[in-house]
Amino acid sequence: MLSEYEHDHVVPRDPIKQRIAKALGVPAELLEPPRPAEMPDMSRLPTSGMRVDALMRWRGWKQKDLSERAGMASSEISEIIGGRAMKPQTTQRIADALGVPVALFDVPAKIIVPRDIVLSDLSLIPTVA
Repeated sequence: MLSEYEHDHVVPRDPIKQRIAKALGVPAELLEPPRPAEMPDMSRLPTSGMRVDALMRWRGWKQKDLSERAGMASSEISEIIGGRAMKPQTTQRIADALGVPVALFDVPAKIIVPRDIVLSDLSLIPTVA
């Protein structure tokens, strides 16, 4: 179980960084690079797995960190990042662990266009007004 501090902050698990921090007399998270203040743009990421990966990196977490916070196996996180679809309860657990709304993982349905379509054929596709 993670402490409230560990849940809200990046705590390096690297023993070398921990020893350096101890020798310097500073908190270990000061040795980690700062994360960007703004969340990544989710609209540019086409899959839920890519969004999980981007948010995890934004937090400065590794898959192990997210799996601990979400109460899941690291292999499950790896599969999701690799493209496996998430069940609603899994999405909720990951969103809660990352501290973001579940809606960030809503990905629009893909539009499949045949490879041999020509631009002149586009006028035949019905449009929604």
